[in-house]
Amino acid sequence: MKAKITHWKKLDKIFDNSILNPNIIIVIADISIKNNITTSILHIYNGQDIVVKTIYHTMNVTFTEAKLFAIKCRIN
Repeated sequence: MKAKITHWKKLDKIFDNSILNPNIIIVIADISIKNNITTSILHIYNGQDIVVKTIYHTMNVTFTEAKLFAIKCRIN
């Protein structure tokens, strides 16, 4: 739990610094798999403004296919 709190504090600091510096862009990606439906969400921020927000839904995806896709795209 302590490591998680430390990680959140580091992310908060990065976000706060990005608001002060307009040359920093933050990319936040998330993916979930439920009932063979994959949902991928991507947010791109510049300061407090959302530059891009995309949501993709893919049906009939197996866990193995999603894992291979994550490896191919170097997503941890």
